[in-house]
Amino acid sequence: MLPYLEIARALEAVSREERRGAKAERLAALIKPLPAEMLRPTVRLISGRPWPPWEPRELGIGPETLDAVLEEISGRVPSSEERAADPGDRAERMVRGRSQRTLAPSTMDSLHVYESLRQISAQRGPGSLSRRRAILKGLLLAASPLEAKYLARAVLGRTTAGLGPSLISAAIGKAFDVDYSLVKRAYSYLPDLGMVALNARQGEIYNMRLAPSNPRG
Repeated sequence: MLPYLEIARALEAVSREERRGAKAERLAALIKPLPAEMLRPTVRLISGRPWPPWEPRELGIGPETLDAVLEEISGRVPSSEERAADPGDRAERMVRGRSQRTLAPSTMDSLHVYESLRQISAQRGPGSLSRRRAILKGLLLAASPLEAKYLARAVLGRTTAGLGPSLISAAIGKAFDVDYSLVKRAYSYLPDLGMVALNARQGEIYNMRLAPSNPRG
């Protein structure tokens, strides 16, 4: 199990670090020891893209929905200053002062967060917005303030500044001792950093070729 808090801490450290090499090293240290089954979802969560581009999914949660859930669990309306702030920072502050809490607070598992985001994206038809809100509320009720900060950014599709494919590719290379140019080439063939990381870990990145238009996984 990888606590989601570890991902949030890594993203926070990366956001505060100025040196690109140090950013890559921090992410590499996070993903290197992961078992194979955790690598793909973890890298996808880090990248802010919970599914590959060939999956026709969207979370369907905008700033208004996020704010409504935050108001519900915190019991207060954000100030105009808070509304103008980054949504992640706003979520962090409002969750810190929330009035509603889970009965038994526990560390959230990263895989649970990943599957919950995918579950949100799967909601369709009448009542789908209410179901999305309910899933999001459950996550935020269980989240620490720092976890809430990065959950909010994830549901709105916002990533940590500077945390793009280039940096994550560098981290994958460092984690699995693969030349950056090979990781970059693999990503051009298969534009899913989670799958690229898994291939790098398994030593299959050297044999990657152009992927079909809708690869499975």
